[in-house]
Amino acid sequence: MRIRSLTARFVLTLLLSTALPFLVFGLIVRVGMRERLEAQVVRVLLSDQSALLAERLDGLTDSIYRDASLIELAARKLIADGDVAAFERELDLLPGFHSDFQVVLVADAKGDVRITVDSFVNDGQGRAAREAMTPASVAGADWFEGAMAAQRSLVWTDRHLSEFLHRNPERSSRDPADYSIGLAVRIAGDAGRSGVVYVVVPWHRVQQIVDDVAARLRGDAGFAGSVAMVCDPVGRVLASSARERYADHAPPAALAGAIRTATPAANLVSFVDPADGEHLAGSARVSRGAERGLDWRGVVEIPARELFATIRDFDRVLLGLGAFVFGTLLVWSLIASRAILRPVRDLARATREIARGAVDVRVRVRGRDELAALARSFNGMSAQLAQSRDELSKTAREAAWAEMARQVAHEIKNPLTPMRMSAQLVQRARREGDPRVLDLADRLARTVVEQTDQLARIAADFRQFAGKRELRLEDVTANQLCDDLAELFAAEQEAGGASLEFVRGAADASLRVDRGELRRALVNLVQNALQAAGPGGHVVVVTARTDDGGLVFTVRDDGPGIPAESRARLFEPYFTTKSAGTGLGLAIARRIVEAHGGTIGLVSADPGCTEFAVVLPGGSRLSPSAP
Repeated sequence: MRIRSLTARFVLTLLLSTALPFLVFGLIVRVGMRERLEAQVVRVLLSDQSALLAERLDGLTDSIYRDASLIELAARKLIADGDVAAFERELDLLPGFHSDFQVVLVADAKGDVRITVDSFVNDGQGRAAREAMTPASVAGADWFEGAMAAQRSLVWTDRHLSEFLHRNPERSSRDPADYSIGLAVRIAGDAGRSGVVYVVVPWHRVQQIVDDVAARLRGDAGFAGSVAMVCDPVGRVLASSARERYADHAPPAALAGAIRTATPAANLVSFVDPADGEHLAGSARVSRGAERGLDWRGVVEIPARELFATIRDFDRVLLGLGAFVFGTLLVWSLIASRAILRPVRDLARATREIARGAVDVRVRVRGRDELAALARSFNGMSAQLAQSRDELSKTAREAAWAEMARQVAHEIKNPLTPMRMSAQLVQRARREGDPRVLDLADRLARTVVEQTDQLARIAADFRQFAGKRELRLEDVTANQLCDDLAELFAAEQEAGGASLEFVRGAADASLRVDRGELRRALVNLVQNALQAAGPGGHVVVVTARTDDGGLVFTVRDDGPGIPAESRARLFEPYFTTKSAGTGLGLAIARRIVEAHGGTIGLVSADPGCTEFAVVLPGGSRLSPSAP
């Protein structure tokens, strides 16, 4: 689409040169910010936090293993000499025993339970109820058989509801306090002095680590939707800061895949939560726990909307600033374009008025800039043009009057010459007593009458060319116009001039015209043709219809033709190729024809075939006045 408005072009140019680069720069910065944020913040944050979670879980498994190893040393003496009191004293010496452990069980090589110690002091269930849940033998238990196997010295029991603490360990729960983790350590010694120490650790120690990491992300980093988790190798959630993910809740498939392939170095993955949109997560493997048979993954996930909240804030600022810049530039460009275009419009208006002839118009000069200089130059030009027009008009009037005077003097001189010569002849005959004086006086009278008629015709031609009159319209047929011409030239035909023929091809075609004025124009054409043809010549007047219902008059003679250098000036006032005449006949004929909405022109100027044509349109498309 082509933009024609200068204002629209100015506004578009200003916006493209300012607002567009600003928006492009903003988009580039936005893309760079996201890439930088994802590369330097998201990846580092998720990697560090998932690795931190895995490292703290490693520390927890180390702590449990160290304490279990100390208990195993004490259990050796118990198995060897059966001193239960000494064993309990050893347990009391362990720092944090009552808070870090729930149950300590020692079984001999056959699986017979030698002692069970719990750290619960006052609880609703009671020691008697827990003792009732403790079996006399643990032979056949997975953790016991695994620890006693030659290939393994310790066995972890992952998150579970302990049969030593719960009557229905098969149920599921979303309360982390219900869960525990177990570690079975084989007691070193010969076949008769060996056995297994099994410790049950409260799951809240794991949960506390998970909640701490999540709390840091929510509090310090401000990611309110962040979640920390501990998962097993198949992606099953073992611990989560979101309690609803307990009871064997599985994470999204994309996250589960990343968990299964996790390495000690954190892995990053993006996935879509149907309820919460895009999330980004990092996962790291609990390496030292895996070496001892406890394969965990520490997972940290954060909603993308929170990770990239800065980007969204930037987007809002960018959009708001862009809209402000765009609106400001638009308003400013409109104001500036109007300030610039107002003088241009004034100049255009003044130019149109000058074109219509009002050369005295001036434009207002505002300021001192280039447009003001242009306005001053225009006003100077207008003043000079008005002065030049006045001088030209004066010169033209003087030239016209001089030309008119010359033409009038020339035309009047021709009739006066024969009258003066005849009068002088009569005077001389009277002085000399010439008997022909009466004949000469009679001839003088005839000469005076003829030449005064010629002077009257000359005066009529000048008056007709210079004056105007209203057209008197009436319906006339082409045949009536031909009859008028035949009657006017009948006397000349009898006197033996050129023959005049009418070819009436338009029959009774009718026009609404001023009959007298149109007849005068046609008379000029026919009279010129008769004079050009001369005695013995032939003139043909042809009438024909036009396609639009108009009428064509053609006047053709067989005279000597018109010289090439004269053809372009035939219709100019005062131009004539004859020795006598005003040179106004064809000029008057053209003005009459054009006043009727028609055209007149030279069709052929060749010797033997000189032809003029008058074309009058159909209907009544006429000018209001005629000369």
